[in-house]
Amino acid sequence: MTDCLLVGDLGGTNARFALADSTQAGFSHCRTLAAVDFETPIDAMQAYLDGLGDARPAGVVMAVAGPIVDGRVRFSNSHWSLDEASIRAAFDGAAVRLMNDFEAIACSLPLLGPDDYEAIGPVKCALEGASDLTVGVLGPGTGLGVASLVVRDGRSYPLAGEGGHVGFAPESAVQMEVLAFLRQRFERVSIERLLCGPGIENIYDAMRHINGLSPHPTDAAEVFTKALENQDESASETVQMFFEVLGQAAGDLAMTLGAAGGIFIAGGIVKRYPELLKSSSFRAGFENKGRHRSLVERIPTALLTHSQPGLLGASNMAHQLVPMPGGAAT
Repeated sequence: MTDCLLVGDLGGTNARFALADSTQAGFSHCRTLAAVDFETPIDAMQAYLDGLGDARPAGVVMAVAGPIVDGRVRFSNSHWSLDEASIRAAFDGAAVRLMNDFEAIACSLPLLGPDDYEAIGPVKCALEGASDLTVGVLGPGTGLGVASLVVRDGRSYPLAGEGGHVGFAPESAVQMEVLAFLRQRFERVSIERLLCGPGIENIYDAMRHINGLSPHPTDAAEVFTKALENQDESASETVQMFFEVLGQAAGDLAMTLGAAGGIFIAGGIVKRYPELLKSSSFRAGFENKGRHRSLVERIPTALLTHSQPGLLGASNMAHQLVPMPGGAAT
């Protein structure tokens, strides 16, 4: 059997698997399996490997949507659970690492090429060939994912956390009104209450209230459609505030980390609307840091466009976990 490095990006609906390339950064043999078809994620891993014929994992790195505690994760929207010890036992003592999904995305950043991201604003990113780097990533989706990466002497050190749950700090009068509205709905208002799919709906509800309109439950996709077609003033104001607050949160993350290498925006919501992002107040919100404006003005921001950053980051970590002959990691 041939030794390989098995990597995956596991969610509640789909499980994406691939093999980390043995001689260069990246992955191959990508395949997506439906989680519902397998009793356990290890069953899905084995089915993927069986389809390859004679592959035997020397290392296994899985990016998972959820917090990892003591090497174990329980999927919030699936019957699956997973732990490192069970993977190790199933694959004859292979080296194993579970990663948060945004931790894996952060690990992908040093491997990105110029076609894998789009600059937001005038400052250009300089990722390629950097041996010392500090970067951050955040992405609105079902929730708000946040992670960071420190690269020192060519080695990557990802930092996972729950940065989406820091408190929302309004920076304008209308944002104060939105906060007051949301405090009637939630005991505590984190930035995730605004920066995710349900968060867009929260902002829209608040803007209709502020504009003196009756409640009209509307999902996030419809809010964007109405804004794009100029059908609804509250929808247009919602989208503008969403991007502005996203910029504020990105700027806060940059200052917290000292992320001179840049802040990258991931997630399906923003990726669907790149032109809206670029024409929005995102960068103005990012740079609005008072006495430290000149510091953040120098920090690049970019939209991550790579199709599978989770698998790319997992492959980077796999090479650090189990160096293969001729392999490379960052």
